Amino acid sequence: MLKQLLIKAYMLLGILLGVSCSNQYANIPIVEMADEVELPHTARSLDIDLLMPTKCFMQQNRLVVFEPIEEQMFKVFNPSTMQLLYTFGNVGRAENEFAMQIYNEEIVSTEKFEAYSAGKIKAVEFGEGSASVSQIKDFPLKAGAMPINHLHKIDESLYFYDNMATVENPREFVMFDTKTHTESYFSTMSQWSGEKLDGVEYNMRYMRDSRYNTFQDKIVVTYHNFPVIKIIDRKTLRESLFRVDVENFNPAKASGQTIYFVEPYVTDNYIYVMWANTSKENAVSEDANFAPHIFKFDWNGNMIANYKLNYPIISFAVSESEGKIYGTAIGDKDIRTIYEFEIPQD
Repeated sequence: MLKQLLIKAYMLLGILLGVSCSNQYANIPIVEMADEVELPHTARSLDIDLLMPTKCFMQQNRLVVFEPIEEQMFKVFNPSTMQLLYTFGNVGRAENEFAMQIYNEEIVSTEKFEAYSAGKIKAVEFGEGSASVSQIKDFPLKAGAMPINHLHKIDESLYFYDNMATVENPREFVMFDTKTHTESYFSTMSQWSGEKLDGVEYNMRYMRDSRYNTFQDKIVVTYHNFPVIKIIDRKTLRESLFRVDVENFNPAKASGQTIYFVEPYVTDNYIYVMWANTSKENAVSEDANFAPHIFKFDWNGNMIANYKLNYPIISFAVSESEGKIYGTAIGDKDIRTIYEFEIPQD
């Protein structure tokens, strides 16, 4: 009899936890969707192959395309002509090289460019005709500290990265000061799926991208498996959450089959983020009819624009001064092309 009562009690507790987490998700304010505007593309031909163009960004008036390869990782273009200006970034032991192959996750900042490689942060100056490492510094981790994952720069000494969130330490990020070696934790551990997950399991379910903007002094966080955007005031650590209302979306079944947000791109004025709302397989398939959107938010979480791109790019950069979105793709027909979309004038 006692055993049956305990079983019922545990079942009731599980139901209550599920309802609580479901309510937590349902209570996130819904973003008011901007009217959809389709942006046609212009295919810009290049004089160099791009085999794995997984990230692109603006450096002043230059477009930089990153490929996670061992030589010539960074290709620098004049966006007006798409002329290749120069390449930079080889794996090697020299100060102007990287100790190992780096990936998107090791790019720490694109405002003042830094990349993380083998325990060191290398700052790179992208000039008009060449690029070079301008500063190298160690990233001093405490003994027994968690591995660095998605490191981002706040200022010359302050950085943050993903925390292996646990029940005992329910925070998504670690803030680390390289001068004082002090660390703190911030951003509430989300439990929208209704499951109590720990460590690696949590980070897999709540895979996230984050970016920091110096002018706004804010951090934006987007989630792959949930249509949620979080904006954090860096000084107060106040969090504001918003969600896109997806028909039939069930947070308890957010298993990673469908990807929602992909890599935000931030400027002093706006947050741009790719909206996929499809499976990873469909997004990279040349046979699929995949058309991503770029959602444009202000730094208060209001959606300003909803751009539907008519070509399936996988990474993008925004030049507000030129009024352009530049995108890269990975199909066989894309290796000598950058796709350009003109942003409508307000």
